[in-house]
Amino acid sequence: MADTIDHAGMSPGSPGRVPGADCWINALPDGVLLRAISFLDARQLVQTCVLSRRWRHLWRSVPRINATRHEFDGMADSEKERDVLFKKFTSSFLVLRNPVPLDEFRLCYYMPDPLESVDPDADSEDANLWIRHALQSNARSVKVEIWDDRLHLNPAVFASKCLTSLQLSCVMLFHGFFRNLQTGCTALERLLLSDCAIDVMRLPPRH
Repeated sequence: MADTIDHAGMSPGSPGRVPGADCWINALPDGVLLRAISFLDARQLVQTCVLSRRWRHLWRSVPRINATRHEFDGMADSEKERDVLFKKFTSSFLVLRNPVPLDEFRLCYYMPDPLESVDPDADSEDANLWIRHALQSNARSVKVEIWDDRLHLNPAVFASKCLTSLQLSCVMLFHGFFRNLQTGCTALERLLLSDCAIDVMRLPPRH
């Protein structure tokens, strides 16, 4: 990401540009600094790599990921183009990060209008891969917030001994979802569903 994605968008108001702040921030231990910057949204987080040599690769090891589609508003001429930018960014971010355990993965994602979508399962494929990656990175908390149409969630991605909290908003659940949670996520303590639908007649998407 820091190696492959344009850092356009940095401004005087971007993270770390407060006059005089760099001295005490850079004095923080890596663990404290990583936890602090992990509350930034993912694109803001990557932009911190230009601050100094020490910051160049910090984003790769944060314990929390906030991937939100809103960060790409206004970056292209159409919603479809912005969606492509977000998908490329998020996929690259996850591929290039270091293999460190995650405390939390949060995804705020835009789904195409159902009247414009040819294949809702295909539109959901990237998000399912991102969630799978988070769980394979031992994420203890996963939050998924979807706008416009429902994300077609693949129950097969839910296989994790570390997941303790799962929050889903505006997703389509398929046959086998709750069984997969029961058998594949044995440490799960908290499940919150908001504006979700359950389709027990269809097989889940094959992602």
